[in-house]
Amino acid sequence: LFTDDDGEIVYDINKGERTKMKVEALGYLPITKDLIVGQVDMTDSIKMKVALGHSIVLKNIYYDFDKSEILEESAVELDKLVNFLKDNPSLTVELSSHTDSRGSDDYNLKLSQARAKSAVDYVISKGIDSSRIKGIGYGETKLLNRCFNGEECSEEQHRENRRTEIFIPNAGHGIHVKQTKGK
Repeated sequence: LFTDDDGEIVYDINKGERTKMKVEALGYLPITKDLIVGQVDMTDSIKMKVALGHSIVLKNIYYDFDKSEILEESAVELDKLVNFLKDNPSLTVELSSHTDSRGSDDYNLKLSQARAKSAVDYVISKGIDSSRIKGIGYGETKLLNRCFNGEECSEEQHRENRRTEIFIPNAGHGIHVKQTKGK
């Protein structure tokens, strides 16, 4: 389910029924909450915490093999990051890009740096100041699966490693964060 413009959802649960709710939003730590409905109508508020000091894999920020261009389907997720940064003007983020293991280590490091730059340039082109975002390429040094050099893997497994993650630094510092309803 997605929230409406006021940050609300309506979900029918039978009286006495148990359900588990998981709340996720880009840039925030996910929350899981067990609900037991004891009355016919029930309201609950869930406050989310900014994911300071955590890495978040951006969904669908993938790249074609041997390419660094932002794919059209990936722009949607980067637009969420842009909105998050506009809603929280005191935050900075680091984008880290990764490759699969095919190709030399040196080539993959250069390719991941080009991918990080491509993602950063996209975010800057949407009005975010360049001082608030930086990109780092890690090549194939942080694979998510067993697809190391010489391992036989499917294209889907390789694609899983071609990704961009966001990291929100400032862990341990007090900052004001605005959470906008419906985003």
